Amino acid sequence: MNKKRVIIYNTFIILIITILLASCNKQKTQTTPANESPSIASLDIPNQAVEYPEDCPDILQYPNGFTAVELISGKSVGGSSQGWTAMYRFDGSIDKAEDIIREHYLDMGWKIIAAEKQETDGYIILLEKGEEEGFTIIEMDPDDSSHSLIMSTFSK
Repeated sequence: MNKKRVIIYNTFIILIITILLASCNKQKTQTTPANESPSIASLDIPNQAVEYPEDCPDILQYPNGFTAVELISGKSVGGSSQGWTAMYRFDGSIDKAEDIIREHYLDMGWKIIAAEKQETDGYIILLEKGEEEGFTIIEMDPDDSSHSLIMSTFSK
């Protein structure tokens, strides 16, 4: 992985973990990100599958049909929580991907706080399970509208 890409991904993870930690204040208000949020399709998402690392949480080990193409983990600033971000490719529509992912989360005992279909052909799903939180973004692959791109981030 080239140095520029590592810096971008590390910065992205720190940003995501910071956002998740900021949401853990006294008022536990859950909102979905604004529609103006940057698209995950604008990221340089690899095509080649990667193996799940040993410490990869079960929640990120999606069912068959989803190809993990990037898995990153790290501690938050201050080391108070562990976070994971994973990128996937799916050979199917965003609606089919959302159905399968939603079922996967529910089967694993996660509570879906919000699930919203975006105007820009995608979904945002917010989750929690005890002290753990996460979110998933599903978008149409801009290079092939019959395929989906997925990014999931979890912390505990």
